[in-house]
Amino acid sequence: MAPSSNEPSKQVFKLSYDMEETANHTIDAETLGHSILSLSNAIKSSNRLINGEQSDLQVKVRAHQEGSFMVEFVTWLNTGGADVLQILGISTAVGVGCANTVLGAMEALKGRKIVGSLKRDGKVILKTKDGEEHELEPNIAKILLNKDVRKDIETVFTTPIENKDDAKLIIKNENDDEVIVVVSEDAAAFRKLPQKTLEQVEEETNQMTIHFSQVNFESATGWKFKLPNGEIESVRMNHEAFISRINQGYEEFSKTKPCLVMMKTVKTTKPDGSVNTRYTIEEVIRQLG
Repeated sequence: MAPSSNEPSKQVFKLSYDMEETANHTIDAETLGHSILSLSNAIKSSNRLINGEQSDLQVKVRAHQEGSFMVEFVTWLNTGGADVLQILGISTAVGVGCANTVLGAMEALKGRKIVGSLKRDGKVILKTKDGEEHELEPNIAKILLNKDVRKDIETVFTTPIENKDDAKLIIKNENDDEVIVVVSEDAAAFRKLPQKTLEQVEEETNQMTIHFSQVNFESATGWKFKLPNGEIESVRMNHEAFISRINQGYEEFSKTKPCLVMMKTVKTTKPDGSVNTRYTIEEVIRQLG
């Protein structure tokens, strides 16, 4: 009988460390324990970020093969949700070499300090301290910018092999094909995010019906409008043609009538957690009523 479409999807991958300490197929128990727990946490946390807090994902560990040192993970992913292993880059389909995964993006960033992120046009643009910009899919950015997941990734991908000669981390699929290989020299790319360094910006442009509470046909500034909750906010008027038409008498305007506008909203979250929201009217489409 074919399995039900509601049954969880099974995926298997294998984690191993190749370094001087594992030459005899042994590894420090504390290092291994932290790695297993952190990788499990990273997968489960990423799943909740992408598929919702109620999404359940099982991660189990199977005994490694006799005569070798390797930990085998067995995961059960909910059907219908996004494949979090593929998004992370642990899936058999893609690996660290693919920048369109969390681990691939981290490798491409090469440890550059991220100072800002901007959500725009369905993408997330990461800005690094050296002035470069990196465009990511939202799900990848959401995981990459999560401090808890990044801390767990550092425990697995950086701590055990960094600054050790010829050390490497290897993840294989169920058929023992190498999916990810991280050498000691590249381990720094997977470090956790520094605390309080990231400014996050969300930018959206949508049609909105508003009531003006203050107008100024002499300047782009000096305009205010009322939010649906009744609060009054300042807004910049960038529609110069609209101001010109009113000033030249080509168009009638009544402050008491609602207006349909194209509004840009820019929400900035500072490293200290404070939030600033700026509004800009890109176009006054028409007055209503």
